[in-house]
Amino acid sequence: MMFYLFDIIIALMTIILACLCLFSRQAINSITYFIALGLIVALIWTRLGAYDVAIAEAAIGSGVTGALLLFSWRKLRAAKSNITLTENTISKKVIATAFFIVVIIVFSLSSILLFSKPNSALAYLVDSSLSDSGVLNPVTAVLLNFRSFDTLLEIGVLFLAALGVYSIGISLFDYELKPSSNFLLHSLSKLVVPACVLFGGYTLWVGSYSPGGAFQAGAVWAGALILLRLAHPRLLARKLSPWLLTIGLIVFIAAAIATFVINKNFLLYPALYAGKWILLIETAAAISIALLLYSLFFIPKKINSKSAANTITDDAGESI
Repeated sequence: MMFYLFDIIIALMTIILACLCLFSRQAINSITYFIALGLIVALIWTRLGAYDVAIAEAAIGSGVTGALLLFSWRKLRAAKSNITLTENTISKKVIATAFFIVVIIVFSLSSILLFSKPNSALAYLVDSSLSDSGVLNPVTAVLLNFRSFDTLLEIGVLFLAALGVYSIGISLFDYELKPSSNFLLHSLSKLVVPACVLFGGYTLWVGSYSPGGAFQAGAVWAGALILLRLAHPRLLARKLSPWLLTIGLIVFIAAAIATFVINKNFLLYPALYAGKWILLIETAAAISIALLLYSLFFIPKKINSKSAANTITDDAGESI
């Protein structure tokens, strides 16, 4: 009974935080509620037994995304932007209609889940095919073997998103960071960064037989890179090449082509070496995800239009 009461409390907290996040008139309050909502959702995934998704939600959905929102809010305040969230431009009728539709959908889905018997055929098919997938974790088997095309497209979408942000050239931090004299930040980086590197590698390796994998490891490594850049900017002072962001996508596509040549079918790994193929793809994907998330914080700024206008001229004074 206590477990059901705990689940009811979590569900109510989720709804309350979502409403506060949407209807708060202060941007900083909405961001705070959003971060808290992500942590509650991660707890929900944990209660459902989806530990892989819970780790990704806590690290990316709440941690990285929350940090991006906080830094963006600070940058808007520093620039004294006219963009505000204090005006509610959505009419009450639209809000009421949307709320009514959401309630109907929630009650309909709840009725279906309560009065219908779960179909375990799909779970049986996954469990019976684990021996051929190369891994023991059913989540990894589905993402990297049985439905690997979905994961390939997800990596591609992440790359396109980072490339779009990269093309804008607006960095959340000043690109020419000066070495900080913050003793606490330096000390924290010496302890946390090595631990993040080891934990990310462990999460990547353990994903073959228990919760973990590329997305979780990539998020942890991205956090280590961001902290290292803040504490020791000179270590990562060089500009991040956009080609480094394609490591995971290139390896994934190369694996698809190689498996087609071998088995005449895309991403159909040889049964004896399926585990090694998946580990190679996940390692490259984790590196790519870490660099993608890191690039969202530290993006080289575009060349100033005035400096770009100073083109090289010849002796006659004409532009080359």
